[in-house]
Amino acid sequence: MNYSPAEPTTPHVSGRMAAPRSLTYDEKKAAEAAFRCDAFNPAWSQAAWRVYEDLSKAMVRLQDGSKMDHEGE
Repeated sequence: MNYSPAEPTTPHVSGRMAAPRSLTYDEKKAAEAAFRCDAFNPAWSQAAWRVYEDLSKAMVRLQDGSKMDHEGE
């Protein structure tokens, strides 16, 4: 299945893409915390934890890729 960038999707537990939806309040807060490298608030939901964890992992991968790009210079 192909998705255009204009169609945001979120991964589902089964690996299939779920229908687009808005983030909840705590998912938004978790995303903000991940981008700021702030700590996760344990009062947030399990869904917020998944957002936080996935964004944190993605940011590390991006940083690692950026380091590799600059090592050859």
